[in-house]
Formats: sequence, C-alpha cells, structure tokens
Amino acid sequence: MKKYGRTYQRSISLGATSDDKILSSLAGVLGNDLIITEKMDCENTTRHGTG
Repeated sequence: MKKYGRTYQRSISLGATSDDKILSSLAGVLGNDLIITEKMDCENTTRHGTG
C-alpha cells in the first residue's frame, strides 16, 4: 500500500495551522499541468480538466 503524499499549504491559506507544511515557492508548478485535489467531509475529491 502506498501512503497518500503530504499536502503543502500556501502561506496565504486561511485554514493553515501550526502543524501544516507551508509551500515556500510555486516554481515547481509554474509552466506545468496542475491537478488540484480538495478534501471534503473526510473524503478525497480529485478534479482534473480532462476528466
């Protein structure tokens, strides 16, 4: 079984707490496809533009 990777927070994230990891730079995602996942009600929801 593979563990789901850690989600880093943006420094402007309103929901970030003291134990969250903060994303220091967006350089790794600029110019690349970006897949955004949103955790809702204890579920992982994945949304991708191509389905």
